[in-house]
Amino acid sequence: MKKIILSVIITITSLTGISQVADSTVLKIPKTIHKLGLHAGTTSGLGLSYKALLNNSFMIQVVTLPIASKDLKYINSGLSLKYKFKDLAEWDFYAYGAGNYIFNESTSENYNFFTDEYSSSTTTLNNTHFSSGIAIEYGEGELVKWSLQIGYAAYNVGSRDWLTNLSIGTTLDFSLNSK
Repeated sequence: MKKIILSVIITITSLTGISQVADSTVLKIPKTIHKLGLHAGTTSGLGLSYKALLNNSFMIQVVTLPIASKDLKYINSGLSLKYKFKDLAEWDFYAYGAGNYIFNESTSENYNFFTDEYSSSTTTLNNTHFSSGIAIEYGEGELVKWSLQIGYAAYNVGSRDWLTNLSIGTTLDFSLNSK
């Protein structure tokens, strides 16, 4: 009887030791928080925003606004990469780099009274903007966040009328899966 009780105690002790070892070696999958919102920025895009916050340190933001009709095609798309360098209870501070591409094509029809003819003209504009700076996010937890980004930008890159100036952007977003 003593041998049976002793072997049951040893078996139970061995099993609990194995389960503790197995728990400590479980790999943790990196947490990604997905967010949707609205964004308006001079160099980071205009329109609907999607953000992915990876491991609470790196963020990728994609912004786009496509508008199309018979006479107008307008696409404003941007991409921002952010690195969180300070994480406080309600405030987060990021360094960011952003790029923005704008395609604008409009067609207009003109009527000439003298010749009684219609003519159409198409105007196409392509603009590319880049910036880097600091972004600040405010919100309790990750459910709702408001962010503001301020930086220095190069506008109309690749064209003769390029210029540098300050850039600004703001986002209001909602988490799809908060922490």
